[in-house]
Amino acid sequence: MYFHSAHGRRIAVLVYSLAICLLGGIPSVIAAEQGEAAARALPAMERALAAAERKLGFLNARSLSYRRWLTGLYQIQGRHAEAATLMRREMEAFEKLEGPRSTNLAASMNQLADIYRKAGRAQEATELLQRALSIYQKLPARRRNPPPAVTPTQRPDSVPVAKKKPVPGFRQAPARGLPVNGAVARAAPVAKGKAAPAPAKLKPTLRELQYLERATRLDQEAGEFWWQKRFVDVERNYREALRYREAALGRDHADVGQSLVRLARFYWSSNRNVEASALHRRAIAILERKLPTDSTGLADAMWELGGFLQIIGDYNSAQPLMSKALAVFEKDVNKRTNLSRRRATYAAVLKEMGRGEEAAALRR
Repeated sequence: MYFHSAHGRRIAVLVYSLAICLLGGIPSVIAAEQGEAAARALPAMERALAAAERKLGFLNARSLSYRRWLTGLYQIQGRHAEAATLMRREMEAFEKLEGPRSTNLAASMNQLADIYRKAGRAQEATELLQRALSIYQKLPARRRNPPPAVTPTQRPDSVPVAKKKPVPGFRQAPARGLPVNGAVARAAPVAKGKAAPAPAKLKPTLRELQYLERATRLDQEAGEFWWQKRFVDVERNYREALRYREAALGRDHADVGQSLVRLARFYWSSNRNVEASALHRRAIAILERKLPTDSTGLADAMWELGGFLQIIGDYNSAQPLMSKALAVFEKDVNKRTNLSRRRATYAAVLKEMGRGEEAAALRR
C-alpha cells in the first residue's frame, strides 16, 4: 500500500522499523516497560533457545545470542533470578570446557554481574567483576598495540585499524560472526570425508573485547532511548556503536553490516530516506561479500530494505531485493512461518508495477 501524504509515510516507516526491531530480536527495543510485546516475545525466545541448544550445542554462537536476548527479556519483567540462572549455567560450561582463565568465562561473569547489579545485589556483582578483571589482566600481550580509542567526533573512516599479525602456535576454533559480549562460539566437529575448516582466527585483544562490549551496550541503550522518544540519543548511540565495531573488526565485517542496518532503520523512521537507503545498501554490499548467497541474514537485510522502499513507493528498487530474499526464505525451514505473508507483500509490489499475472500466481 502506498501512503500519499508525507506524514502517513513517516508513520508507516516508524511502525515498520519498530516491527523489524521486535521480530529481529533486539532485546532493548522489545523491552518497553509492561509492554505486550515483551510478554509475546518471551515464550518464543525460550523455545528458540531450547531448540538452538539441542540442535547446535550449548555454546554455539546462536545459542549464545539467544541466551543473551532471553536474559534481557527476563530482566525487563523483573525476573532477575531466572536471568541469573541462565548466566550461571553458561559460566559453568565455559569453565569446564576452557578452564578458569577463559576470556569467554570472564565475559559471562560480566553479564552475570550486570544482572546482579540490576537486582540490587551489589556485593556479588563487584566480586564477579573483580574475578573477570583478574582473568583479563593475566592475558599475555599479543600481536600489536590495541586500536586507538574512538571519540564521538571521529568519522568512521578516520579510525585506523592495524594489520593483524599471526602468533606462532596460537590457534582457536573459528567463530561465526561477532562474538556475543566477548563469547566466542565453539567450532563444530568436522565429519569424515569433509574438508577441514579454514585456518582459525586469532582471539580478539582485550581492547577489542572492550570495544565490542561497549558497542553492544550502546545498541541496547539506543533501543531504550527509542521507546522514550530520545531520538538524538538513539542516533548518537547507534553511530558510536558502529565506530567501535569498525575499530575492532574493520570496515568490511558482517557485524559492521548489521550495525549499519540498525542505524539505517532509525533513519528510515526519521524520514531521512536518502541517508537510510545509502547505509542500508552499504550494509547489504558488506553482507554479500561476507555471507553465502543463501544466508538468511543477508536475505533479512534485503527484505527489510525492500519493505522500506515499498512504503515510500519505490517499487522498481524494492522488487529485485524482495525477489532475492523470498527465494532464500522459501528454501529455509525456519522462515516458512511467515512465508504466506511475505508472498502477499511481494505480490502487492508486483501488482503496483503492473505485473498482475505474476502477483496472482503468488497468491494461489
